[in-house]
Formats: sequence, structure tokens, C-alpha cells
Amino acid sequence: MAPSFLEYVAEYNVLLCLRCRRRVTVGDKVSVHLRNVHRMKGDELKAMVEYGRSLPPASSELLLPPHGSRPRPELPILEGYSCGGCDHLTINRNNINHHCSQTKHTGPTARWTKVRLQTWSPGNQARYWIVSDSEIDARGMHSTPPRGEEGDGAEDDLEELMKSYEAEFSREEAEYRQMAQNQQGAENVSPFIQHTGFAEHTAGKKLKLPQLREASLMPVGRRSRKGGQVMDREEQAREGSLAYLVASVERVLARCCRRLKLVPHEVLEWLHSIDATRPDQGNRPFKLKDEESTMERYRLWAKRYLCYCVRAARLGQEMAIEQQGIQFNERQWGYLRQIVDRLDDKQRERQHQREGDWEDEEEREDSQLDQDVFEFWIASIWQKVTVNVFANPLLHFCAVLGVAEHDGNRKEVRGKWKRAKEYTG
Repeated sequence: MAPSFLEYVAEYNVLLCLRCRRRVTVGDKVSVHLRNVHRMKGDELKAMVEYGRSLPPASSELLLPPHGSRPRPELPILEGYSCGGCDHLTINRNNINHHCSQTKHTGPTARWTKVRLQTWSPGNQARYWIVSDSEIDARGMHSTPPRGEEGDGAEDDLEELMKSYEAEFSREEAEYRQMAQNQQGAENVSPFIQHTGFAEHTAGKKLKLPQLREASLMPVGRRSRKGGQVMDREEQAREGSLAYLVASVERVLARCCRRLKLVPHEVLEWLHSIDATRPDQGNRPFKLKDEESTMERYRLWAKRYLCYCVRAARLGQEMAIEQQGIQFNERQWGYLRQIVDRLDDKQRERQHQREGDWEDEEEREDSQLDQDVFEFWIASIWQKVTVNVFANPLLHFCAVLGVAEHDGNRKEVRGKWKRAKEYTG
């Protein structure tokens, strides 16, 4: 008997998770999905895993229902596009326009048309089939994308994975097209910035303030930051791989936040203290911030820190110091190089492996990447500094975060520092 939210479609040898409304690979991947996505454990998990193992093994080629078939109620119905000159299907408007412009189909049916689509597995590797409009209208079903769906990204595997960052980038792109090439000298900044040492630390580096801030931003899509020009394929691959890094940081932070509840109260008092010799005098334990907006801002900074460090690591240690002024000790550099290698491997494998092959390895590789990200964070925090505090990459990154984006009136600025009052609230 099938569990309540798993359904096996024997005709196509597909196992569906009714909660996620998508396909789950038959076999051991059922266990991975239930543990990691639905946090299932105990006897309930055991029963569902046994059910998954009782099913026939996954087919070498995923079978799809024929075009024009009735929509499956277990799956979401997607607004999509069909090329009139071939069988190309996508849910991304830019993708279909690019496809038609490149293929140059001729004839009266060459243009694309809007259709309703379904897929077993949404995402960058999705394969679609067209469902009957008449069936949808008769049943009153709505066409809504599944949560997290970004399009099929045929030209670039990770282009649509980056779509969530495009809104942020479009605003920043206008700023960088007009940025001044000169930065303020360390002697001309406010007393607060002079006190922090930010300006003195960044002065004389090959990258000026606007470029330093740019290197700390979240990953971008196919457009570059320079005049809206398209990045070459190597640059696209490097930026695309950072999407895996961002996802890893999110997993690591989520795991740490969950485990905070298990930390003894006395340890939390020590964590809240700024004195290494005694716990917090007010007997207040360390805790997560109450405002979700504050936590989200901290999570964003954590992702930007890792992206900044990986971009620096791709330059090499000496070039990173020369261009950005960031340094890494031996332990940090070792973990950082492992992160870069794992990102590159995931990028290459994603481009060459089929969906089933990719899913079989993805869980193990994500676990290894997450561990390296966690260890790099610990190495960044544990590094002790004395005279040159910016020898610590995390403190160097604090200086980069001090580069202003807007002035007090929310107007864009060019290569200036934030004012003291802008560090709170």
C-alpha cells in the first residue's frame, strides 16, 4: 500500500511526492528526499523507504505522457511556450525568443505559441509535455508555476537558477555603468572611517572601492556588470557555480540555527560576552535576532562573504592580496581551494550528466561542500589578529561592507564610505 503522500504512476514508472508535486527517483533517493526535505524519521521513514525499494528500478529514459493528454491532477500546470517549427518547449519567455531567433525556422507556423505544460521534475533539466486546454477549462484548474521553478534554461544550465538574483542586479548594474574611477583618499574620509582603518587598508589596492564592492555582490546571470555586455562562457561558468555556494551557505546556516537550541545555557553566556576571560556580566545568553529582517540581512552578508572569498581564491593568493588586499592563512586557504574545486566539479557534471545520474551524486557532493563551507567559516572566526586586524579575511570583508551604496537621501554614490549612523537600523 502506497504511503499517503507518495503515488506510483506505473504507466510511466514514476514515483511522485504529492507534497512537493514532483517526481522522486525510485530507490534509495526516496530516503534522501524524505529525510532532507520532509524531515521524516523513525518508523514512518522506514515504512516509506521500504515501499520505495519495492517498486521497479528507475527507467534509463524518463517517459512522458503524449502531447494533448489530460492534465495530471498531482502535478502543477505551467504557462509555457511551444516552438512552431520544432518540438522545443519552455516556460521561459526569453528562452523561446532566443530559440526562435537562433533556429530561424521558416513557414507559417514558425513562430511560438502559448501552451499549458506539465513536467515530472521542474528545474533546469525539466522535460515538458503539452496538456489539453479544454480539460483545464472544464475542471477549473489554474496555471501556476511550482514553488522554486525558474525555467528550463536551455542555453545555459544555470541561467535560470540565477534568476532570483536578477532583480537585485538590474538596479546595481545602472550604478556601476556610471561609477567614478577614483576613490577618496584615506586622509579625506570621516573620523569614524579613519578610526576603523577601512580607508587606509583599501588605499593603494588595484581594485578601487566600487570594484571591491562589486566583487562582494551575490552571483549574477548572463549579463556582465560592465555596460550590460554578455559575459564569455568561462565567466558565466564561474558566476553560475556560485549558485551552488549560496545554496550551501543557506543549508549550513539553517543547520547551525537549529542546533543552537541544543547548546548549554552556560556556553551561550560565553558566546554573548566580548571578554575572553568571563561570560556576559548581564547573564544574557547568545540567541538569534528576534526580527526576521535582521536575520535575513545577516544571512545575505554570510553569502556575500563566501562569494567574495571564492572570487578572490580564483585569482590566486598573491593576486588576491595585490588586487583586493584580502589574505588567507594556510588553513583557510586549504578549505577555500576545496570549495572552489567542488564548485567547478559540480558545474562540469551538471552540464554533462543526465538528470538521474546527477541526482544519484548530488546529495553526497552537497554534504562535502557544506562541510568545507562550515570549516572555512570556523577557520575565519578562529583566526587571532594583533596589529594588522585585516589579516583576517572576515575583518577585511567588514571593510568592504563599509563601501556605501546610497547616501542619506537614498541617492546612489560613487566609491564613498558609509557614515557611522548607517551601520545600525
